[in-house]
Amino acid sequence: MKITKLNFKILQSIKPAAKRYNIQVENSKGLFLVVGVNGNINFTYRYQLDGRRRDMSLGSFPSKTLAELNKAYASAAADVANGIDPLVKRERERENNETDPTIKELAARYMENHVAAKLRPKTMKEYQRQFDKYILPKIGRRKAKEISRGKLVAMIEKMVKENGPYMANRNLALLKGLFTYAVRVGVLKYSPAAGITPPGKETAKDRVLSLDEIKKLIMVLGNAPRDARDIFLLILLTGQRPGEVSAMRLHQVKGDWWELSSKENKSGRPHRVYLASWARQIIQERINDLSPNDYLFTANGNKRDHVQADNLKTWLHRRLGQEIKEAGIDYFTAHDLRRSAATGMAILGHAAVIGDILNHAPQGITRTVYDKYDREPEIKRALISWETAIKEALAGGGRKVVEVNF
Repeated sequence: MKITKLNFKILQSIKPAAKRYNIQVENSKGLFLVVGVNGNINFTYRYQLDGRRRDMSLGSFPSKTLAELNKAYASAAADVANGIDPLVKRERERENNETDPTIKELAARYMENHVAAKLRPKTMKEYQRQFDKYILPKIGRRKAKEISRGKLVAMIEKMVKENGPYMANRNLALLKGLFTYAVRVGVLKYSPAAGITPPGKETAKDRVLSLDEIKKLIMVLGNAPRDARDIFLLILLTGQRPGEVSAMRLHQVKGDWWELSSKENKSGRPHRVYLASWARQIIQERINDLSPNDYLFTANGNKRDHVQADNLKTWLHRRLGQEIKEAGIDYFTAHDLRRSAATGMAILGHAAVIGDILNHAPQGITRTVYDKYDREPEIKRALISWETAIKEALAGGGRKVVEVNF
């Protein structure tokens, strides 16, 4: 089969058959199209050089645009006209990219071959976010061999000023991992990040909200966006990680318990969280009002994704920041609510099960090897006791327990 010219309309008119077939493009020497049974159209350039006939795949439509495919054909045809074998040239470029990659290329290889193989999906997602937001915009186009120690130090020091010490230190750790990998696979002889000390001093994480502050915060949340109100309350009531609360899914809620598989939480272990009455009320009202497919907190109405950590920061420090300040509450983060819940339960006499509620790794040979009791009754009592204490604080400090309804 032959066609005399090639344009977008003609490409769209080409239909697959029961078997793969070829179409020769007459006005483009050596170019023919391979039409697959799935409808993909592979552009193939057939040429002869030094007595050898070779076929070179240029890419497929619609994965690539017609303009991109025409450009690939023109480049390969020009190489042949100049006595250059385009397949040999492509292989040399590929080898060069492997031995002398840009930071962007090296990062992609690191993520695929190291991070994806050894770390959890959530960690991989965070690493990719750091690359995309902080590292690649600055040095992504530079060759790995061009990156000096001084360049990295200057970049990380600037990050301290722009993004704070915590994120600067996390990015430095990621860069150290990247360049260690580069040494291991033979891209570099030594790591330019080796020996660089974290430039930022991180503030100790010891912020705990008092019951009086929690009472004031709950009053502020009464006027907050519903997602913000419900997420912050559930972090406070359950003591769970902000990221795990905002990613809560309907299928995880089973009666009075919230169950996370090993792949659905940071610790990598199955985890069960008791839901006391107020927590159950929040979840049930969302189910009744919003009819979620799975995620209880969807991202901007996208039912395939959930509210992200950046949303929590925006709600706390931009949308609610002034009201929180006016209420007399000092600066805190979403994670501080988890710490406040843990501390509150310990004060109430439930310190023995705090690690179980937080899903921290058990310590000591007795807990790790011999003691396999799940402590669910004790966990249940602790979370009910904590919720009751919050309701008593809202009632004014007396023993009367109030029902909270926004």
